[in-house]
Amino acid sequence: MSESPAIATSRQSASVGELPSDLAGLLGDFWGRTSLGLCLTNASGAIVAANAAFCETVGRTAQELVGASAVGLLAAEATVQGSLAHLAFINGDDTAMAGTVYLHKSSRPL
Repeated sequence: MSESPAIATSRQSASVGELPSDLAGLLGDFWGRTSLGLCLTNASGAIVAANAAFCETVGRTAQELVGASAVGLLAAEATVQGSLAHLAFINGDDTAMAGTVYLHKSSRPL
């Protein structure tokens, strides 16, 4: 079953938080077409890009997400662990794991 044009258009346009130009060529098509929710943060943990699937999952627009703290999307009990895992990852520890629970805009755990 194929997507309706309206859904395809909204999925394409929801990726307002565009990938940095050095990543766009390599990941751009995947970023815009995957049903996997993805967001990209800077070293401070602020969201710099979110794809349509991520926006749909957390119930927020890309405009709401870009510039917001990724940790602010986590359930309260996951914020400390999520912050520590993000810091470890930024510092080069790619083994850092965080079993995070994101919250939908409605405050429903995901």
